[in-house]
Amino acid sequence: MKLIPAINEKFQLTPQQIQELSPELRKIIVVGGASMGTISATISYYLLRKVGNAHINEYYALAQLENLCHRFPQRSRRYRP
Repeated sequence: MKLIPAINEKFQLTPQQIQELSPELRKIIVVGGASMGTISATISYYLLRKVGNAHINEYYALAQLENLCHRFPQRSRRYRP
């Protein structure tokens, strides 16, 4: 298992200290370490999705404005960048 050495390094535990823990506590530490990675991935996915959706919404609004400018060119000259 590569997870145990990663946890040891993160929390600066020696292999002897890990072996001295009860089996139940070792299991909690392993599951907790794996859960931290899952939580990190979930947060990253959420943030990237939020940024991506905001980007799409901005371009959609810009396309709608451009469409209005083409439909009513006399009224929209002052709104063009």
